[in-house]
Amino acid sequence: MSRAEPGVKRRVLIIWLVVFGIVLVVVAAAIIWLFVRPPHDSSVNSTSHPDPAITAQAYLDAIADGDADAARAFDESSFDEYPVQNTGTTLLTNEALGSAVERISEVSVKLQGATEDSATVATSFTLAGEKHTQSIYLVWETESKTWQVERSFASPISVSADNGEPNGLRYLPFQVGDSDGLQQKADDKTLLGFVAYPAVYNLTVDLDADQVDDIEANPLERQVVVVPDQDQFPVIKYTLVD
Repeated sequence: MSRAEPGVKRRVLIIWLVVFGIVLVVVAAAIIWLFVRPPHDSSVNSTSHPDPAITAQAYLDAIADGDADAARAFDESSFDEYPVQNTGTTLLTNEALGSAVERISEVSVKLQGATEDSATVATSFTLAGEKHTQSIYLVWETESKTWQVERSFASPISVSADNGEPNGLRYLPFQVGDSDGLQQKADDKTLLGFVAYPAVYNLTVDLDADQVDDIEANPLERQVVVVPDQDQFPVIKYTLVD
């Protein structure tokens, strides 16, 4: 039996060292990945339905694009229990949303959790120079086989005046933008009657300036920022002079 040449042994040893080094690198990478990977939570999305975050993204994209009709297709059913009266959803139109000075931008969504019946999606967007975060709650509609927004992102706009007397509060008509078609009537049921999608709107209040106390601090032409927070919706209130 012939003995292997020293050069051959050296080459074999080098090959084995290279293979061993590669194996070590692969094992080390696998161990590191096991430690740094995010924990898997099957409860985040335990539904066989399409990803709810896709619906949330489409809903906010529609609002951002000024397409109120498309947005209404996602949240129409939410108005069945929404406390709107009088004109109800008059401002949830392409004309009103399209007249906005600024609409939401930099939209992002992230699924928080989903079951077969409901889902929650965390969202963020920028409006009027501020970043806003809000969750979208969705429900699965078995008939249409689609996710629907359970609580609309629309919020009310309230414009009123008070003469200081008992029962002296009255709600005022106003116009959105420059369109005569967006002149909003008002009566004693208007407190939550005018709802609008998130945006910055120009309003012109239908009131005689001579009737307003401190008209410079309370102009009849002003901007309002509507965000999806029904506890902090725009409230414009004028004090009337005698």
